[in-house]
Amino acid sequence: NDVITLLSQYLDKSKIELGQIEYVPSKFDVGQLINEILATFQVHAEQKEIVLTHDVPLSNKHFIYADQARVKEVLTNIIDNSIKYTPTGSITVSVKSEKSHIVIKIADTGVGIAKEVIPTLFKEFSRADLQKVNSLGSGIGLYLAKTFTEAQKGEVWVESEGKDKGAQFYIKFPEAKA
Repeated sequence: NDVITLLSQYLDKSKIELGQIEYVPSKFDVGQLINEILATFQVHAEQKEIVLTHDVPLSNKHFIYADQARVKEVLTNIIDNSIKYTPTGSITVSVKSEKSHIVIKIADTGVGIAKEVIPTLFKEFSRADLQKVNSLGSGIGLYLAKTFTEAQKGEVWVESEGKDKGAQFYIKFPEAKA
């Protein structure tokens, strides 16, 4: 599974470089998409004894206009990273509407990110774990996440108080009116 992910990431990377990534936008409820993605990670999180919670009220719709498959890749990638880099504790995913934008927050209690690493984290082949905590990482997952998000008028960023203090990833898209 990790090998397939790796191959698909390299394929995406070469398509980006060749200008061959096509986005097929549609309007969809990103909250529903998050709940579907989290369901696929539930078993993996439980195996690591990580509490995976979500604050995505299904009564509220959070519509964005974007390529759903690409947004799914971005979210899957970041949630997968959070699980990899959280040896113990919890991961919480929340969604809210804020000033005509939808903001997704993925907060973990994991290994955290050193302040000096944050500016380079979304660059190609950048890895925060120089101790090789996660030797399967390609170093391009977050680069792809940033590229896919920004190509669709979105933003992605990370905040962390430093090593061993967890991390919060934010993904923001313009809200599509219901």
